[in-house]
Amino acid sequence: MNIKNKIDKNCIDLNLKSTNKEDLLKELIEVLYKNGIVYDKEGFFKDVCMREEIGPTSIGNNIAIPHGKSPYVKKLCVAIGKVDNGVKWNDINNSIVSFIILFAVPESENSKVEMKLMSDICIKLADDCICEKLIYSKRKEDIVEILS
Repeated sequence: MNIKNKIDKNCIDLNLKSTNKEDLLKELIEVLYKNGIVYDKEGFFKDVCMREEIGPTSIGNNIAIPHGKSPYVKKLCVAIGKVDNGVKWNDINNSIVSFIILFAVPESENSKVEMKLMSDICIKLADDCICEKLIYSKRKEDIVEILS
């Protein structure tokens, strides 16, 4: 799978303003909505929150990978956001997150495709150097290159 095809630069916001997890998720969902990926912001937000209740999506290195499979998503896509000051992720580890990769998955999507995309990105995120580059990146193009 070509990760570049699933990361739209228009779905990257490197200047998130929110100071809590829920509002950060809403900001990223708004980005997806404005780009025609999600057609019901509240519905998708509820689906992402339901997934968050199952287990933590913070993965260390100040990064979180929230995701939701939802009937309100038109096509598989990734929204990426960065907040300058880390935000409490409210998980069992009291994680602080400053870089978020939100996976938007349509309910009809083949689980293998979704899992492959997440797996490909998570393999990259296992490298501390890549995580550091992502957190300090200032340009959307750099984010796409680092993850591809």
